[in-house]
Amino acid sequence: MAQKTKAANPGTIYITFGLVAAVSLIMSTFIGTGLAIWYPSLDKPELTLALPFTFMIRIFLAVMFGFLLYYTYGCAETIREKWYGFFYSFLVFFLNELFYVLFFSLKSPLFYFITECVLAIASIGLFIFLIQYNRKAIWCFVPYLLWLCYQIPWTFTLWQLNA
Repeated sequence: MAQKTKAANPGTIYITFGLVAAVSLIMSTFIGTGLAIWYPSLDKPELTLALPFTFMIRIFLAVMFGFLLYYTYGCAETIREKWYGFFYSFLVFFLNELFYVLFFSLKSPLFYFITECVLAIASIGLFIFLIQYNRKAIWCFVPYLLWLCYQIPWTFTLWQLNA
């Protein structure tokens, strides 16, 4: 049953956003030359977004994950909700960042497609958890689900074009 969320400690928002920013910045340092040299040489699907637009989407999604972590940790009613919600939310965020780095490091469209499918499964699990325990946090997660609906067919097509 969904419960009403309570207000969180104001410091919680700084911690959750700081964590998201730190992970994003650290992971960005591991991309290497894949973004500048390898990626431009790939054949891309017709609906490929320009890199600057993709970066803006990634920043927006990071902000949404910051709010998601805030709502799942800071506004939870019980210890179980607090830690499970935080763990599942952070896991999906971390895997998203890790797989993005590995795509450019390993230079494998097939790997990227497989990891997007893994993220979809993890995201469905998180969505089910949020429906049960924290409906307010779902709204922070919906943009990521919409992004996955674009990314999965896009990565499949990218893999097919470059196989």
